[in-house]
Amino acid sequence: MGYYANGIHTLHGRVLPIATGIKLANPELNVVAISGDGDALAIGGNHFIHTARRNVNITLIIIINNQIYGLTKGHFSPTSNRGFITGSSPYGAKELPIDPIVVALSAGAIFVARAFSGELSSLTEIIEKALKHKGFAVVGVLSPCVTYNKVNTYEWYRKKIEFLPESHDITDLKSAFSHAINHENKIILGIFYKKERPTYEEVILGSHNPCKEDLNCGKERVIEIIEELSK
Repeated sequence: MGYYANGIHTLHGRVLPIATGIKLANPELNVVAISGDGDALAIGGNHFIHTARRNVNITLIIIINNQIYGLTKGHFSPTSNRGFITGSSPYGAKELPIDPIVVALSAGAIFVARAFSGELSSLTEIIEKALKHKGFAVVGVLSPCVTYNKVNTYEWYRKKIEFLPESHDITDLKSAFSHAINHENKIILGIFYKKERPTYEEVILGSHNPCKEDLNCGKERVIEIIEELSK
């Protein structure tokens, strides 16, 4: 059996509503959403929270997190550290940064992990597990912007990263929060939390698949509708 993929480029910040609509229209599809730290946590922050609490069965590989808006010429993002200087903030960012892992855990995501683009082995393993997980899976990927962010570089991350201890229980939400918050100037990588609960599609649709319905929307019916609306 062959595999194929289709992609949709959505409006900035709106990847999760589109992904949710696709999943509800055809629950049999494997839906992967790719976002950035600004996309997911600024303009799309509200969508992120509600997709997590609903537990839509999609994988959100975000937060391609470079702690800056790399696409729109390098202004600070929701994950930029306070004091971070950019072209649009010459006196430094005045806001505290958002931690995507803490937000995901707080909002009810049932698979929450962080990886680093400079650690391909662990990154690949985490993404593979996220894709296999049933429910909303969040993978925050630390990905340096080599053009606009000269602070949070690959070498900077390599000095900061630390993997979760093997003793960590990924089913323990309290432990997940503890490792996400109390990192003592280290950036923790790994799977923080994983559990099972009914997905949004199961709650809303049950075993029903809308895309397999006969909606009577063939070419002839479309022409009829156009003619009716044109009168």
